[in-house]
Amino acid sequence: IPTVTVTPAAPAITATQSLTVTVAVSGGTGTPTPTGAVTLTAGSYSSAATVLSGGNASIAIPAGTLGLGSTTLTAIYTPNATSSAADGVAMGTSSVTVSTATPTVTVTLSSSSITALQSLTVTVAMSGGAGAPVPAGLVTLSGGSYTSTATRLSGGMATIVIPAGTLGLGSTALTANYAPSSA
Repeated sequence: IPTVTVTPAAPAITATQSLTVTVAVSGGTGTPTPTGAVTLTAGSYSSAATVLSGGNASIAIPAGTLGLGSTTLTAIYTPNATSSAADGVAMGTSSVTVSTATPTVTVTLSSSSITALQSLTVTVAMSGGAGAPVPAGLVTLSGGSYTSTATRLSGGMATIVIPAGTLGLGSTALTANYAPSSA
């Protein structure tokens, strides 16, 4: 019976990343390279049968397909008509951890010091991280007694102008609040 080795490209991904899985099927020393196909399953995901090439197959699992947490990847090898008589159906497993993507928020002020007669322009930039889509949603800026209206992100960025006289005298901490959306 052949040995099936399942190797994900990374041991951990975010739900917004795709995953390439390499499946290697070996018949052992002195046996011909296995021929046939493999199918990969993980949770509710099931790949199409992928024909081996040189005993290997590469299967891409689309982003957003795997559930959160630890997921078992199971590859099932099925020999074809030209396979060795020693080849039989075989299985191999591995695992991958899927987590949510945490966006990075960058707040940039047009000036670090203003007078009460000056407005302040604040740019909020969001990044979903490597392989993640550009965040979409609304940003609200607050500080002291000021709270902005919700501003829609465009290309992961929003610009909010705090009107003159709105912020109190002295130092004011500004907080950007992000509400994600799918559009």
